[in-house]
Amino acid sequence: MVQITFEADNKDFLLSDFDDWHSVLNNCYIADNEKDWDDFYANDSDSRTDKIIASWDKVFDLNRYAPNWDPEPDKRTIQATLWEVRMSQVKKMEHFIAK
Repeated sequence: MVQITFEADNKDFLLSDFDDWHSVLNNCYIADNEKDWDDFYANDSDSRTDKIIASWDKVFDLNRYAPNWDPEPDKRTIQATLWEVRMSQVKKMEHFIAK
């Protein structure tokens, strides 16, 4: 494995909730609270897919917090992604061994 150190502008990053992103990957609804979850999955309608997809926008709302449902704000995991890393941005590359 190689670890790359690079520099990029903050504006180039897309921030999202790491845990909620797994709901997107698993084609699941992102609920706001337990009642929302129960109500959604109790309803077996044709519009379920549209509601699932619409809920995915929540991965980008980094201020969203529901007590007793979401992790505490200081325990939340935010991921940063960007479209590309250009060689001109690379400052260092080194071999990396995971432990």
